[in-house]
Amino acid sequence: METLFQQLLDLSFYQWSALVFGLIYIYFAVHNRSICFIFGLISSAFWAYESYFILNLQFDAFLQLFYVLMSIWGLIAWWSGQESKELPISSVPFEIHALLVLLCISSGIALAYIGERYLGTNMAFLDAFTTGLLIVATILLVRRIIENWLYFIIADLIYLYIYGKSGAYLFVFIMIVYTIMAILGFKKWQAIKESI
Repeated sequence: METLFQQLLDLSFYQWSALVFGLIYIYFAVHNRSICFIFGLISSAFWAYESYFILNLQFDAFLQLFYVLMSIWGLIAWWSGQESKELPISSVPFEIHALLVLLCISSGIALAYIGERYLGTNMAFLDAFTTGLLIVATILLVRRIIENWLYFIIADLIYLYIYGKSGAYLFVFIMIVYTIMAILGFKKWQAIKESI
């Protein structure tokens, strides 16, 4: 029987690269530092390759390419604030979040149909639904809406199952770290918001 150490050694360069740069990204994101987007861009590029060519998770690959673009937008948006050079942390009403979640569910159903029927996507609904959640979360993060962390927590927990079932053990590990960091990020941003 193959040891866990040997399994880790056998994982791809793309998973390892996505892991390392992803951990650096989340550290800086939680600490409210715009440099996070540079490391996020690099991590997402490696992750997109792994998801598309190795794991057959097309929506996840699309999501990672979306992250590359959002990383560029994030740098610009965070540096384009008023006098402080940064956008303030803010919040949006519950009704907006209810609509966003409904949009994620309905688009997840539609995209899952396309993914299963035409692309042969693994776990099509979960892949599409989490992609929707994370697109919303990323837009909220770039706009510095505090609830972005809640979307990340939910999606990361679902991804634990997706990546575990796919055998992408480094991605499972990074989802555990991302979940913990998202909880810490929410608390840290809440403290910053309350101190203003």
